[in-house]
Amino acid sequence: SKLNLPSNSLFRYNNGFLLLYSNDFIDSHDQDILFKEIVQTLLEPNIKFAIGVSDLHYRIEEIKQAMHEAFYAALLHHLGNSELLKYREIGTFKTIFPFAQTEPMQRFSKHYLNPLRDFDAENTLLLFETLTQFIMCNGNLHELSKKLSLHENTLRYRLDRVAQLTGLNFKKPEHYEQLSLAVKIHICSELLSEFGVV
Repeated sequence: SKLNLPSNSLFRYNNGFLLLYSNDFIDSHDQDILFKEIVQTLLEPNIKFAIGVSDLHYRIEEIKQAMHEAFYAALLHHLGNSELLKYREIGTFKTIFPFAQTEPMQRFSKHYLNPLRDFDAENTLLLFETLTQFIMCNGNLHELSKKLSLHENTLRYRLDRVAQLTGLNFKKPEHYEQLSLAVKIHICSELLSEFGVV
């Protein structure tokens, strides 16, 4: 393999592996070609893997940071269908992952999400799941409707119930931002608990 060079290293990590790829210069076009080559060389076809790619780093002192970035992207890749997920594409999750399991973040998330869980324990509306998927669809009701195979009016009704229970109306940008943060903290915390930390 062209990947078998003294400058590259491959390590076992948990139930997967970590590839440290080193090169004097690589641009974004070369990077995409390299990703395909790595996937084709190291992974068997038709087997599902979670693949995360860090940003480019240029100093040896940044290896730990690169490992964290790749790990966070790989965790989120579990939720998607793309071939791989690049750290630069995970948006606000970048700032949430390192602090998701801290007490203030947990308190904030649970304050808004626990009433939904309590409601769902006694009812069949699946408010918590609906809100989570709504946030993962970036607040796009039409996309959510397709994803859950439910009519948009049904989803609006559920989200209105979320507003009643949390005091946050998804139609207001400042309220949507808080709902999104609460859900993303929950997602990051669950992924970190399930798969461990770097």
